[in-house]
Amino acid sequence: ARLTELGLPTTSGSGVRDRIVAGDPEAVRLAEIAGRQVGEVLATLVCVVNPGVLVVAGDLAEPHFVAGVREELYRRALPRATRNLRVEIGGRGDALGGAVALVVETVFSVAEVDRRLALDQGRSAVTARTVPSGRTTRL
Repeated sequence: ARLTELGLPTTSGSGVRDRIVAGDPEAVRLAEIAGRQVGEVLATLVCVVNPGVLVVAGDLAEPHFVAGVREELYRRALPRATRNLRVEIGGRGDALGGAVALVVETVFSVAEVDRRLALDQGRSAVTARTVPSGRTTRL
């Protein structure tokens, strides 16, 4: 409904993407605006989590949307948090969502949390390890 109000008669992200690919200037403009809004929110997340890579995926993961994300993200986030940050375009399929679900179900399952707690008995619950990006993350 909101897209229709804005002059883009489509109801899905894939519909917007199709219009962007077709060169619809209004769809491009709205994708850039939406990207900037997402970038504004992600700036806070990047400052807190300090990831090495941020993957933007889904139906709107296309250059105009991601340009908006990058614009606002780099404008609002602390330079130290974005110095080595890569913002990448991911896939549109369900594979990424499935991978996230698999990680959450495996790493954060009740059994895994219990196992880690048992291993940490007598030690501090907060430890550090080096992740592949070379950064140290706290667990």
